[in-house]
Amino acid sequence: MRLQYYWVLIFSIVSLTIFAIHPSSAKAKKIDKNITENINYLRQSYLLEKDKKYLNSLKFFLKHKSKNPFFYHIRLGWLYYLNDRIGNSVKHYQKAITLEPHSTDAHLGLVNCYVYTKKYSSAREVLLSVRKWAPSNIVILEKLALIYYYEGDKNSQLKTVKKLLDYYPTTISYLNQAGFLTRELGQEKQAIKYFAKVRTIVPQSYYLHLQEKAVK
Repeated sequence: MRLQYYWVLIFSIVSLTIFAIHPSSAKAKKIDKNITENINYLRQSYLLEKDKKYLNSLKFFLKHKSKNPFFYHIRLGWLYYLNDRIGNSVKHYQKAITLEPHSTDAHLGLVNCYVYTKKYSSAREVLLSVRKWAPSNIVILEKLALIYYYEGDKNSQLKTVKKLLDYYPTTISYLNQAGFLTRELGQEKQAIKYFAKVRTIVPQSYYLHLQEKAVK
């Protein structure tokens, strides 16, 4: 998620700088000063976030005048989330989604808020809506599997993990999840197949040996 933030940060700085004018007039100097201050507010916000000083990071960003409404709202959504002000975070993520309906970052931010407040059904609805236009997004699928875990829906969780394996069939974490879930659902033979596949990737795993032994 932060990758997009930093990309937009660079874009915002360039957008602000490109309009700067440099005649020697007092008005031009004031414009230059305002642009510099605005960039510094944004830079300081990121530096404070990096140091985990989230409240100060939020305060500096609120001083920043962004020309990009989407960036403004998604950034505030993130900063309010870090400050445990979930209600404000939800509002800004929703505004960001209104501006960019196909932004996975904005939707994932909203999902994080719902998970934080244990509103799992709301989080699931958001993820399922995103899957309609981003069916192969791995992060969305991983989050969805996690939601099903929280909800105790092992069948749906297994179905989602199998979808992940369609894209990444040798990912050990997915294979282990599938093995555990099939075992818990009474599908011992299928569980053995998943654990056996992990053994071909990590043949010396003692932990895996215990899992195989448990389903035999």
